[in-house]
Amino acid sequence: MGAQKLGLSCDECVVFEDADAGIVAAHAAGMKAVGIGTAANLPDADYLIADLSEMNLDLLKQIYGKG
Repeated sequence: MGAQKLGLSCDECVVFEDADAGIVAAHAAGMKAVGIGTAANLPDADYLIADLSEMNLDLLKQIYGKG
């Protein structure tokens, strides 16, 4: 798994996904999931953004409980 190759545990990783199946897979691996799209299409996402241009340090802090 990629997390292991980077020396990270799965709970230290975040997945960016535009398909709900990918969100479900991220959760099954113990990772947080940011959905790229809408709540209607990605009901299982931990966080939602419209597109990657919305990704920023504040969101990462929120995901990891540091902000």
